Amino acid sequence: MSEKVREGAHCGVTCITFSRDGSQLLSASFDQTIRIHGLKSGKTLKEFRGHSSFVNEAQFTADGHTIISASSDGTVKVWSLKSTENMNTFKPALGSSASEITVNSIHLLPRNTEQFVVCNRTNTVSIMNM
Repeated sequence: MSEKVREGAHCGVTCITFSRDGSQLLSASFDQTIRIHGLKSGKTLKEFRGHSSFVNEAQFTADGHTIISASSDGTVKVWSLKSTENMNTFKPALGSSASEITVNSIHLLPRNTEQFVVCNRTNTVSIMNM
């Protein structure tokens, strides 16, 4: 049996992750959006807009109330899961050239949910506070 979750994006999906309860799928895309999809319905339930370039990664935070995203626009954004509004934007100081500004990935620290690690094309990894 095969089921499809329709992305609705005209560009490719860059990452996916499941919600804690496994009922939803979070996707990031080259079309600068983040979406939450219902696994049973296959439909887009919420859409988050605000990045000005590719969204490379998105994750649910441990509390289940927010989403954090990393983008080629050089920012990390924190989103309200309930309202889909951008609650905070971070611009990590990683690198000096345009190619180094891209935020490739973010990783939430397991023991301190108020911090996350930011990675890009440089040899520097930055730990930031939400």
